[in-house]
Amino acid sequence: MEWLYRIFYTVLSLGIMAVLILPVVLLVRFLMRNFEKKYMVWEWYFVYLRSICPIALSSPLCMIPVFNRKYHMLLSQMGLSLTEDAGIMSSWTAVYKGEITATATFKCCSIIWLAGVVLVLCYNMLSQHQLKKILRQAKPLGENIYESSWVSSPVLTGVIHHRLYLPENTSSKEATWLLKHMEHHKKEVFGRWILCFIQAVHWFNPVMWLYYYFWNMDAEMAKDERTVYHQKENVLREYTQALLNFDGPSEKRVSFSILSVYERNTKQRAYRMMYQKWDTSNRKLAGILAVTVLVIWLFLLVPMQIAWSGETWGSPADTEETLFDKNDNDVIAKTDTVSPEGLGRIIQLEKTSGTKEKQGYRGDFRVVMYDSLGNMLVSKKMQDIFPESDNKEYYFSKGLKLCTGDYNQDNVQELVLGQEEEMTQNEFQDMLQKTDKEIGSKAAENAKKISDYRVFSYALLAIEDDDLQVVRDNIYAVSGDEGQKESISFEVPENTKGLFCVPFAETEVYYVWNEKSRTYEQKTLTKGEIEEYQLEDSENNEEGETQNHTLEDSEGTTQVLVSTKKDSTGSEVVQSVTLSPRKRAKKYDEIRGYYCDLFWVFTEDEEKERYAMMIYNGEKAQTFVIYDTQTKSVYYQHEDGTELLQALFRQYQEEEITFRENSAVLYNVTEKKGDVLTISFAASADDGMTVKGSYDYNVKEKVSGNLTYSRTAGDEN
Repeated sequence: MEWLYRIFYTVLSLGIMAVLILPVVLLVRFLMRNFEKKYMVWEWYFVYLRSICPIALSSPLCMIPVFNRKYHMLLSQMGLSLTEDAGIMSSWTAVYKGEITATATFKCCSIIWLAGVVLVLCYNMLSQHQLKKILRQAKPLGENIYESSWVSSPVLTGVIHHRLYLPENTSSKEATWLLKHMEHHKKEVFGRWILCFIQAVHWFNPVMWLYYYFWNMDAEMAKDERTVYHQKENVLREYTQALLNFDGPSEKRVSFSILSVYERNTKQRAYRMMYQKWDTSNRKLAGILAVTVLVIWLFLLVPMQIAWSGETWGSPADTEETLFDKNDNDVIAKTDTVSPEGLGRIIQLEKTSGTKEKQGYRGDFRVVMYDSLGNMLVSKKMQDIFPESDNKEYYFSKGLKLCTGDYNQDNVQELVLGQEEEMTQNEFQDMLQKTDKEIGSKAAENAKKISDYRVFSYALLAIEDDDLQVVRDNIYAVSGDEGQKESISFEVPENTKGLFCVPFAETEVYYVWNEKSRTYEQKTLTKGEIEEYQLEDSENNEEGETQNHTLEDSEGTTQVLVSTKKDSTGSEVVQSVTLSPRKRAKKYDEIRGYYCDLFWVFTEDEEKERYAMMIYNGEKAQTFVIYDTQTKSVYYQHEDGTELLQALFRQYQEEEITFRENSAVLYNVTEKKGDVLTISFAASADDGMTVKGSYDYNVKEKVSGNLTYSRTAGDEN
């Protein structure tokens, strides 16, 4: 039944859009009330196409970001959970990819909607069949023209072979006008089948029935105009009188459906034709322009925005979904972290004003910290983070990841945020000299032109329980690396505590934590001084024995170093994980748990000895983290608990198997193919059951699937 939920979600999205565009459509119709109706009929075709075409659905709203975001948020709250919270706004195909979960209410509404579609279609087809059955008694007049006492207005039937039925006692003059008028209705017979399907799909939407009413009226008037196009006033009066004569009694002897083609709205049409004025050249141009503007607004604004930004339709950038928050600010990047008390925190970089460029965002920003319930705890403007900067606007790259780390080992995570500095050659040389006398002079001697480097000024923000404190700014990084970004992880020398280094032209600058001043001081450290610092650090540390675990590649090179320390129970507590410890090392110290094992992930040949996995006992489960030794980054870190596992079983509607938050669970990776991990698990479920199995997880798309499992009762051996 998932296909039904996906289709109903798409129909709901299109239905909501049909409601939102109503004011503009009615305004256009009002402004064009004195124009020839053919232009409005064209516009109705595009409005109906919008009601069934999910492509570029955000076009009518993309010029007003606030409305666009609210529409997106509304779609995400309709009862259908989509992968990565990506709705139809990112791409209409996103609804049909990955796994979905639907609430009971949404499922019930989907079934009711389908029943309504079937009912509307059946009613119209049965009504049309009944009409043809009644009209079989009509008297033939020749050339597929018939006369019937059952109809009070002319009726046209047949998709291929048309038949025209006239009321009894229709005069020859009226019949002449009628034949001309109904000739323009022949193509409409087939179109009404399409219209019937659209109305059936949107049977629950009163706005679509309002559109149908206005379309009927405008289409009839357009055919009137075609029948007597550019005729003189006396001809118009004749045709008007014929229309009034077609107006029969109010109670029809037969019922008509959407599929029926018959004369209607005759009084309104007659009144209009009585005062009909034909369009001039200027009005024709205005009508064509109005149709063109409406088409662009309904379908092409999003593709035009993409083309304007230098991207292409269907490119990855097109499907990249901008995040939204409840404060209507663009969220450029965000990360999850914990406070010193262990409470969940969300850090977001939000754009408060500015523009979107091809490679990033430019304008004014702020850093905001929320608690796990989404309540704002603190907000920092860029001017507060970079107080000495003269920048009036700031820039952040697309796809930016916020990097955090505990560089002084005080159990307080620190956020790194920076901006690229634009300098002349003289300013560059002065900056090198002023940074530090000894190292600045050395760097100035070795440094080349400013065009060979990128200069970033970074700040460190300590993530407190309910505050963000700037503990150091003006951390200059001078690097030729094109991959340098506005948030990075500083490198920490092996087995050190309380210091980190940044690239500085052809050398490095060290920043050391000063406990008394509660800030980082810039220092020039030689290799020997770093060793002394390491020695002092280990001598002053009396909390148990330090152990190192390494993982080497086939050439004998150490790629991963895990440092642990035994606690009072003899268990090894993970202190840090260092990638490429013998080269330009990358250190991670966010793992909280007891070390279990370290080995290479079983992968395909081209990725052999690239991904390293450390298994550890967390606070809630035996879990794992995978490191990419090639990019020196965390490839995937599994959850510490049963929350993800419980969500997976609900996704497969295995509601009878439930896991408590503190249930025992073991995770492991058995295989990696591309970006898909095969994760095995063994967990204790409620009612004394033990559940074992595996599932696939796509790290890139963040999609879980292919769940297989077995369960064993608690009293079985």
